[in-house]
Amino acid sequence: MALSNQFAMQKVFSVKGFDIETGELLLTLKKMKETTFTNGQETVWVTGSDSRIASFDHSKTAMLSGASALISDELLALQTGEDVSILIASTLFEYEDTLTIKSDAAVTTYTATGTVGSEIGFAYILDANGSSLATLTQDAAATPTKFTYTSNTKTLAFATGAYTDGTKVRVVYHPTAATLKKIQSGSQTFAKTVRIVADCKLKDACNDKIIYGQLKADKGKISGAFEWNLTDGGEAAVHNFECEFLESCDDDILWELLIVDPDDLS
Repeated sequence: MALSNQFAMQKVFSVKGFDIETGELLLTLKKMKETTFTNGQETVWVTGSDSRIASFDHSKTAMLSGASALISDELLALQTGEDVSILIASTLFEYEDTLTIKSDAAVTTYTATGTVGSEIGFAYILDANGSSLATLTQDAAATPTKFTYTSNTKTLAFATGAYTDGTKVRVVYHPTAATLKKIQSGSQTFAKTVRIVADCKLKDACNDKIIYGQLKADKGKISGAFEWNLTDGGEAAVHNFECEFLESCDDDILWELLIVDPDDLS
């Protein structure tokens, strides 16, 4: 089909990022909340005593920005400059457990790990409102100010009769995760540059037909700045991003928009 010269753009339905050297696909965002494309340039005006006479244009810019409805670890890796790690049998995760004392004992949900005799370290006796009444330390024998922990039974033991049944106690410890995903941001690692492809949904205005659009940039510098906003309303945070298009070493093209009728693809 011959495309007309007018089209409507409804949305970007995916953003992909590729390694600029190897071509490896590093990023795929499919659940876009919003997307903004910005094109700009600097203009310097030659002015006379009472009017503008001429202008010089320079420093063209282009940027793709937006927000994903889901947090993407691939996007985080590009924004932080750090690879995502999958750890096996990791004890990095800290778990907060609120337990109920019964017969001078309480049982943790998971097994606390660490040096024998100090796997948990501290236990916090709570009042009816959840505030801390007393802080106990882990030791080899239970006293009014100390508790013991046996990892193979996951049991905290308290001094006989020190606390009535139903008393709440809070502990923080490190269980073992069979697998754990770790994403980090080092002070000396920075956001990456990738080749960007954004797939768009268009409609040929004259032919009233859905067509494909693709915005492409050979080099896009991902910004390391992003934020997650959380409120008590319960709405999930969006994962925002910015990507500044750069001139490549091969030519001076900042970006290109490809438009095609799907029926013309073979």
